[in-house]
Amino acid sequence: MYTVDLLNQELEKYCVYMNCHLPNVTNIQHCDISGAIAKFVPDKPSLNEYTIQISPSLYEKDLYRQQAIIWHEFKHLETRYNQNSLHVLRSSCHRN
Repeated sequence: MYTVDLLNQELEKYCVYMNCHLPNVTNIQHCDISGAIAKFVPDKPSLNEYTIQISPSLYEKDLYRQQAIIWHEFKHLETRYNQNSLHVLRSSCHRN
């Protein structure tokens, strides 16, 4: 079963492979998710804190598939994090 520590270890592998930097997972919820096996949920607009929700059905998959699903959620995080960073950068440029 994934824990915050295990997800952060997996996130570290993802960041090395994708050559990116993302904030650590701050929370994990094991719960039923309508229409999904896992879901990235930002806790704050800054995206420095977020939750990964994991359905119990994830653990019915083999380990390779579990990793693929978790990495897919990291890709959502990366996309949102990069969009947010770009927005902050643009905002700071307009202030000067």
